[in-house]
Amino acid sequence: MLRWSYLLPRLVLLSLLLVVLWWIAPWIVRHSIQLAGQSLTASRWEIGTADVSFRRARVVLSDVAVADPTSPMTNLISIDQATLDFDGNALLGGRYVVENGTLSGVRFSTQRSTSGKLDPTLDFLPEWAAQDLADSLTPWFDRIRPFLLESIEEQINSFESVRLAREMEQRWPLEYRRMSDRIDRIRARIERLQQMARQQPQDPAARIAMFRDMLAEFESLRVELEQIPVEIDRLERQAATDKQALLAARDHDLERLARMTDPGEYTSRKLAEYLLGPTLGRPLAAILVQLDAFGRATTETAEGPKRARGIDVPFPAGDPLPVFEADRLAVDGIMKFDGRDIPFAGEVRHLSSDPRLTAEPLQIVLQVDPGNLPWFQDTVV
Repeated sequence: MLRWSYLLPRLVLLSLLLVVLWWIAPWIVRHSIQLAGQSLTASRWEIGTADVSFRRARVVLSDVAVADPTSPMTNLISIDQATLDFDGNALLGGRYVVENGTLSGVRFSTQRSTSGKLDPTLDFLPEWAAQDLADSLTPWFDRIRPFLLESIEEQINSFESVRLAREMEQRWPLEYRRMSDRIDRIRARIERLQQMARQQPQDPAARIAMFRDMLAEFESLRVELEQIPVEIDRLERQAATDKQALLAARDHDLERLARMTDPGEYTSRKLAEYLLGPTLGRPLAAILVQLDAFGRATTETAEGPKRARGIDVPFPAGDPLPVFEADRLAVDGIMKFDGRDIPFAGEVRHLSSDPRLTAEPLQIVLQVDPGNLPWFQDTVV
């Protein structure tokens, strides 16, 4: 006998889960294809709508436009509708195998109304997350904006270390000239004393006057010489003071730069938690910490001893397979040739994410109206 009280709530929950999955699956598929394609071409991918059928493992995309990375205002390719039938068993194994597909309304090099260039900072995020992240970082940008808007000269002058260096640049040449002038005065006094010593006046009064002048010069010379060690000590103390002031100014400027450029709570872990939410962000951070610790532990583990007996028997693994593979894609559209729109139809066969792992090479078969291009009516690449 069935226990409906046990079974019914679970059936209701399962039904709700299937309804939610059916409702959000198109959005997930559309954004997943956009992100994967943009990482591949480094240009913007736009998809109008996406329809997902779980029963038939079918995805229908409409209004697909892939921007040209070298010309952002031009589409590399645009597709009106893409219908892809996937192999359900391969999907369970993590592979995307398109058994049959149709690409309708294919055009090349069409013009865009908006630029297809990617924003390298925020385009990897969904629009709502990118906008919320930009809004949350606005206070940090407001804090450093005045510094960035100042002129370069004002920015340089605002640093304490630069101001001190310029003061010392003006003061120390003055100190050097002052010391040079003192040495020049000492040299001049010594020369005058030498000249007086060469004189030998015969008049006793003149000789007494010369001795008096020599004593005065000796006294002045003694005062000048006594000032030199004092001046040298002062300069040494000034140099030490300037050195300490420069070091303190450097630390002050580094702290100022750190305050201006520090995003505060916007660390990588906080941003991940903000984007993923606490339900996913915190467990993911904890898992990463555990994996990092496990990786360090495994790398530091000593190598075990060799076995004394027995042999290693490697079991044969299956041949590697590409992650994405399309056996057949029917293609129709319009291509430009010599200024004319030429309708074409054809097939793309054996398309793969890794051609080295496929048994057959890529084939592109195109057919056009013989009246338009007689020499191109049936071309196989």
